[in-house]
Amino acid sequence: MIESFPKEIKAELVGPDLVDRLTLSPREVGSVTTSVQTTPPYKIETELGLPIRSGIVVGAKSMVSAYARFFVLENTLRLVVKDGLVKSFPSNWVQTIQPVLLAGKSKHEQQRLNSIIQSTPDRILEHVYYRELGVIIEKFWNDFQPVFLDKNRTLMKLTELEDLRNDIAHNRVLSDHDIKRIEVYYMDLLSKV
Repeated sequence: MIESFPKEIKAELVGPDLVDRLTLSPREVGSVTTSVQTTPPYKIETELGLPIRSGIVVGAKSMVSAYARFFVLENTLRLVVKDGLVKSFPSNWVQTIQPVLLAGKSKHEQQRLNSIIQSTPDRILEHVYYRELGVIIEKFWNDFQPVFLDKNRTLMKLTELEDLRNDIAHNRVLSDHDIKRIEVYYMDLLSKV
């Protein structure tokens, strides 16, 4: 039983090229600090008063760079797709991809996407699933060929990365091999943009 909640809850995850901090302030007083130090430069600290299991720390440590690289990769890919579409279809790029985005979707998902298109059409690509970026690139390959060069290779990499992205999104720890694959594809795909 927790007798009192901390004044402030802090969590900090520090890794190469990434610092993430979170601070919350509940209304109650009292605080117990738990700190776990791993091989520098990684440190996880919390004032929840709860122990952090070493397996979780090890998993977090291995996932920091994978998450950061995939975050940059996916969001850069969204911008590259948008830039390519705007360049090819300056006045109607959203209307051009709308049938592609709606194809095969449930009525509920179609309503969700149409609602976004009506309210903030310029931001539609922020709301589509990662896999749909690959579908758009494939459907409009002639517009993206100057950037990615090899269609089969690009689509294969995007497909392979989808499974890794889902593992990251669901907090599964990747193998060293999968982390290396993200690093290689990250460098390869981003070197083209």
